[in-house]
Amino acid sequence: MNRLHKSCDTPLWSKERHEELQARLSGIWSENVWPLRDLPIWGVDPSKAPPRATIDFTCTSPMLNAELKYACWQKCIRHEWVSAHVHKHQRVFLAHICAWLNVVAPQGQSLLEQKVEYWMTSFRSYLAEKGMKVNFSCVRADASHQDRYYTFEAPPVATLRWLYFVIEDYYDTRPELNRAQPPSCLDRFRTVSRSLLSRPTPDSTYSPGH
Repeated sequence: MNRLHKSCDTPLWSKERHEELQARLSGIWSENVWPLRDLPIWGVDPSKAPPRATIDFTCTSPMLNAELKYACWQKCIRHEWVSAHVHKHQRVFLAHICAWLNVVAPQGQSLLEQKVEYWMTSFRSYLAEKGMKVNFSCVRADASHQDRYYTFEAPPVATLRWLYFVIEDYYDTRPELNRAQPPSCLDRFRTVSRSLLSRPTPDSTYSPGH
């Protein structure tokens, strides 16, 4: 059963492509538990990694688990996730993502079953129900020295968006010329993750303590 790519009508997901994704996962990357001390990540000093720290893939759907493993693997080998961030942040965010997917898509076949904004809305609602904030804010002076207030996606939400884009790019095997000049993964993330807003209320900040 094919899935659709964003707002276009080109099928991206396929069983064959998913099987190829699973076949690419080998060694530690194929496991459901990744001990941080064993991960071949750039900048990691295994002796300094917490002995019991792990990245856990706990989706009840093996297919969603495989997609998340692939995306996390890519973030690691591209040196986009360094050890400190993996330990303190991403592994915690991934735990939230897996728990949420077990509620909304316990037997899901692929994240491409829905468009990214569908998942973002669902995940934000889940986090809000758990008492977690879904945005955080900052203030910066513009060229005229006027304060401008910005809101950003909370890190767990931004992490899900990044992982979705990695998975989406994997399934999109169309030649570059046939992609209608799509923005890069980074450009897409920047476009949707930050917007200029009026002065935010205190409730718009992200609380990392949950």
